[in-house]
Amino acid sequence: MLKKFNLVETKAKTISVGDVFGRLSVLAVGQVPGTYRYFAVCKCSCGSQAKAVRSDSLVMGKVESCGCIQRERSTTHGMTASGQYGRWRHMMSRCYNEGDNSYKDYGGRGITVCDRWHQVENFVEDMAPSYIEGLEIDRRDNDGNYEPSNCRWVTRADNANNRRTGHMLTHNGITQSLTDWSKQTGIGIGTLSERVNVLGWNAERAVTEPVNDRVENMRNAQKARWAGHKKAPKKATNPKPLRLVTLDGKSLSIAELHAMTGIPKALLRKRIFERGWSVEKAIADRGDYDDSSRRWNGKV
Repeated sequence: MLKKFNLVETKAKTISVGDVFGRLSVLAVGQVPGTYRYFAVCKCSCGSQAKAVRSDSLVMGKVESCGCIQRERSTTHGMTASGQYGRWRHMMSRCYNEGDNSYKDYGGRGITVCDRWHQVENFVEDMAPSYIEGLEIDRRDNDGNYEPSNCRWVTRADNANNRRTGHMLTHNGITQSLTDWSKQTGIGIGTLSERVNVLGWNAERAVTEPVNDRVENMRNAQKARWAGHKKAPKKATNPKPLRLVTLDGKSLSIAELHAMTGIPKALLRKRIFERGWSVEKAIADRGDYDDSSRRWNGKV
């Protein structure tokens, strides 16, 4: 049997002969020669011929039959094009599929679908008469299950208001959701949610206090960021002492000497401080200034 699928007999750590995965029963376990790929030869309960299935696909629940389950889903009820089918499929997924992003709020809390509605035909039969395009299924009791007595069709806004996570506010005797308060006041739903759930504001302040403009929000954020921060004192810097030279008994700076003689300051510094020339010698050779090259041609 294994040779038929180009496999060699081996033992897999996670699968043994006789294990059952959905409708598949494991008849043998093999490995593709020269690789680390393990397969199980399985027989489906529908009676089809044995087939080789990757072991990891069986363990992860990706494969549960020879394909007959998918064929039944797509051909027996003929409901895939109906507006209610998508609602039914998502309802089943969030209640039973642990990989669904919403599972923690539904199946993870023990919310189930009644046995009758496990067949999409029954769900459509019960709910189609009151269905209007665009409506969503909603449970009257958020802690109750999906069943005819607890379900109805509502708009998306009503569905959001009825969610367990929806926050109801009461102000001036009126109790309504954040969504409705947002529509009434013009304050963004995100802003209202932050005021109530993050900042802990009461209902009156949350729905009546004007929203800051962008610049004010930026300034408030900067204040909050730097609150309690103290700037480190600037390090004391000792200014460089002014270097003076003496000429005819007077103390002069290089800038003053330049103003008197017209010799560039850089040239004066080089002659006096780097070469050690006397002031008299440094200013005696005035040299020439080339206007075209803007360079002093005096001796260094």
